[in-house]
Amino acid sequence: MAVSFAILLLQIICVMYVGGEKLGSQMEDDLKTAPLQVLVVHKQGLDSNSSKCTGALVRNDVIITSALCISQLSKNPNELLVLNGLVPNQTYSYNTTITEIIPHPIASNAYSADNNIALVHLNKTFSSKPISLPVNTPEENTKCTAYSYREKSPVEIDVDVSCVHQCQRAYNASTPRYDVNIKTMLCVNDTKKRNVICEEDVGASLVCGNHLSGLAIYTQECKNSSMTSVYVSITPYVKWIDSTIKNSWPTNSSTSKNSSTANSMSSLSVIIGTIISFSISKLLAK
Repeated sequence: MAVSFAILLLQIICVMYVGGEKLGSQMEDDLKTAPLQVLVVHKQGLDSNSSKCTGALVRNDVIITSALCISQLSKNPNELLVLNGLVPNQTYSYNTTITEIIPHPIASNAYSADNNIALVHLNKTFSSKPISLPVNTPEENTKCTAYSYREKSPVEIDVDVSCVHQCQRAYNASTPRYDVNIKTMLCVNDTKKRNVICEEDVGASLVCGNHLSGLAIYTQECKNSSMTSVYVSITPYVKWIDSTIKNSWPTNSSTSKNSSTANSMSSLSVIIGTIISFSISKLLAK
């Protein structure tokens, strides 16, 4: 029994180190819980307590996140790392570097949801299925799912789209005051107040009907339960997103090559692990 466990452990370690960079166990758990989400971290901060931005895959090699958040992590794309868990129950997570960051051309700021989005091109592809962009803006009282990273592991929260005008009045009167544009933002409310959205959730996704409807921008819901959470609405930016991806990063052989290389390394790790475990079994049998 002990021998079998040792062999299995050896295989897992081999896969983790040959197929991808070894990450902290908490970070791995985070990624497995929300496989369609990504985390952007500084290369010097690979642990669950470090600053990070969340986002979502909109193409296998392109993510969308908060422009303000990612600019605060680092102005240099080479210093950042993007993490993604492929599927639930996977024992390791893939990571990749960034080739380019393109924020929306109209600058945003910390007190506005307007244009606070950025597209990020990855050095290699992820195997997780990208999320679809929305066709329409979700109406008031639409049932959606929000992701929160306030706890040690991300959770899915059932939320309702709130009245934009009420949200606007509330944040205009708040301290500090936040500008809320009813044309380019959404407000959502966790009516049960079990897992509210907090400041740590910047860039986290709002998913309505299997479409990426929003990215978390700011919230006072943790401090004041009567407040709603503010998201930049993706619908007004769909044309910009599509044209930017098409014109800046057309699908090419380089991306395919990187993906093929990653898959080959993963397969190689499994083969090496199997050979090693088989050899150990033979030696022990003698």
